[in-house]
Amino acid sequence: MKKIALISIMFLSLFFMVSCGGDDETCEQNEDCATGFICDQAIGECIPDNEGKTDENNESGTSEGENNTPDEGAADGTNVPDDDAEIHEGGIYVTCTPGERMECYEGPSGTAGVGLCKTGYKECVEDGTDWSECRDQVLPVAEICSDGIDQDCDGSDLTPETAVDIDGDGYTYCNGDCCETGWDCLGDPEKVNPSSFEVPSNAVDDNCNGEVDEVVSACDANIMQDTTNPMDMAQSIDLCPAANEKRFGVLTAKLLFPDGTEGEIPAQQHAVLTGYGNVLKPKAGNSFLAFSTGKVLAGQSEFEIDNGTSSGAPADWLQANGGESFPDSPACNGLLNQSDPGKPPLNDPVMFELTIRAPKNAAAFGVGVYYISSEFPTYVCQYNDFFVMLLDSTFTSTDPTLQNPADKNIAMDSLGNPLGINLAKSGLFNVCCPRNAYPSCQGDEELKGTPFTPNQCPSGVIGAVNMENAHGATGWLEVRGNIVPGEEFKLRMAIWDTNDHVLDSMVLIDNFQWYEVAGKPGIAPK
Repeated sequence: MKKIALISIMFLSLFFMVSCGGDDETCEQNEDCATGFICDQAIGECIPDNEGKTDENNESGTSEGENNTPDEGAADGTNVPDDDAEIHEGGIYVTCTPGERMECYEGPSGTAGVGLCKTGYKECVEDGTDWSECRDQVLPVAEICSDGIDQDCDGSDLTPETAVDIDGDGYTYCNGDCCETGWDCLGDPEKVNPSSFEVPSNAVDDNCNGEVDEVVSACDANIMQDTTNPMDMAQSIDLCPAANEKRFGVLTAKLLFPDGTEGEIPAQQHAVLTGYGNVLKPKAGNSFLAFSTGKVLAGQSEFEIDNGTSSGAPADWLQANGGESFPDSPACNGLLNQSDPGKPPLNDPVMFELTIRAPKNAAAFGVGVYYISSEFPTYVCQYNDFFVMLLDSTFTSTDPTLQNPADKNIAMDSLGNPLGINLAKSGLFNVCCPRNAYPSCQGDEELKGTPFTPNQCPSGVIGAVNMENAHGATGWLEVRGNIVPGEEFKLRMAIWDTNDHVLDSMVLIDNFQWYEVAGKPGIAPK
């Protein structure tokens, strides 16, 4: 009898154990369910825990010790829900209630609620799957000096006495800087200030004048053709005077002889022109500058003018090239008719010397030149009338392709040929008569109406062309040099006759412009 009773008790115990751990037991929380089950509160019953998330202290479903941070999205770009997300009938994960709002702020820590800065709000989108952008927040902006308002949200209004040059560009909010930090503008703060030039199409008010990407007004209007003022000449090539001791632009301009000495430069050797002949017009602005070894406004075929002047060569340039003679043109090497490239004295010379302060955001500059010579094509690689552009800058670079030339002359092509008629051998003379003198020649239409085109250009071989009709030009080239932002540098441009005072040459100069990034110095490829 006792044995039967004992068996009955064991049977009943087993029955109750099974029924308590079953998946159909009613429950209100996970603790009401047996191990391996969780409470489905929607139906009030215990169900199998297929993912093993039964930690009684972690009802969100993450295992103990697991990082409980929101998912950042699946690899395929779809939103992966966090543990609080619900699932709509259509399978869309819902993270918020449509129309629900949440406070937000994207400014620097500690600035919300200070000065003008305030928080905004994000709103749950219509389907509840995401939040909108932060709306109505007010972020720090450039401080307006001494207006009684804290625009940059640092806790106080700015005054000239408390202003700090945060970006180290020499300006503060109180003397014209509109960008001291990355919160103020899209550009690099140290490159945005009143001493910077306006970079086209970068959506930044680079010079802090209240305008973005504006076209800078020309400063070369109404300059007299026969001006003797070197500052007028600088303006004719679109280089404007520096407005004050901090702004960029021309500081000094002088007409000298190439060796740096002062003297009487014949007035007929220089002029400011609004055009030359029927075709050539300014590359920029209203005018350009012209220098000649003879006479800028010469008559037809008037190319053997002796101005009766001579000088030494630029001493530093000559010394860098051996100290005695002018540099050879690599394009002429090995030619039977190649002669001595020349040596001082320089005949009928003129040099234009500029001292310039660079903008704070400029690492390079370019200037347009158009070289014309009546020595072409007869004396190519025999006598080289020269035009040089010597750059004195503190710029250095570990990249040899960016380093300015050792002899300072940036008016050279990529092969080291100085600017002169020898460039015909390297393919940079393309405005030519006769047309078949060199493969690069394309006729002389650009020189129509100038003294260089008295008659129709013949198409015969070089030796058969009357010298009265022969001439050549480079067309517009751009000469580039690299500089240090904000530095004061010197630029010397000189032209002269080599070995004689006849068969004159001429150069047009225009369209000086700044560049943000250093590049290969010299004559830029066409």
